[in-house]
Amino acid sequence: MEAQLTYTGRFHQNADQLRNEKAMIEAAKANVRNFEPLYTKYYEAIFLFIFRRTEGMEVARELTSEVFFRALSKLDTYEDRGVPFSAWLYRIALNIIHNNHRAHKTKRIITLEDHHLKAYCEEAGWSDDRMEMVEAAILTLDEEETSYMELRFFEERPFREIAAIMNTSEAGAKMKMQRILQKIRKRIGTDKAMKS
Repeated sequence: MEAQLTYTGRFHQNADQLRNEKAMIEAAKANVRNFEPLYTKYYEAIFLFIFRRTEGMEVARELTSEVFFRALSKLDTYEDRGVPFSAWLYRIALNIIHNNHRAHKTKRIITLEDHHLKAYCEEAGWSDDRMEMVEAAILTLDEEETSYMELRFFEERPFREIAAIMNTSEAGAKMKMQRILQKIRKRIGTDKAMKS
């Protein structure tokens, strides 16, 4: 079943797609029955985003439903900021995930796949033999830092979308990411010194 749980779709390849989405949002604001195309477009991506961060398919389904219910009930407050509608949905999803972990006193699940770690190591200029140390360092990050890492390296989101999801400026998102990467580098340096 998990082999089927991969989503590779990217939203908005061009300005026309953004304009079409704006029209869909305006139609949904005018009549809630018009929300269905947005739901259909983003359901799979939001579900997988939640599934990777929670325990089990049923919890992921329940929380995904909550995301879309909340989005629909708050649609009149949505403001277009030049990023895909999905950024707003991801921000709602992150809040719901955090609330769920707090309410049930569960630990956040982090799905670290080898190809994500390998891509991060390559970008950092490290060999594959550091993947274990990188994984250990990522697991020491707090919830917000983990969200930044997941969005940037595992979800491959641009900083503009990360900023919208994390409710900060693009410059703020870049600065936060730099600090997180420095923290990981420092941790890996410490681990390497300890192993020597």
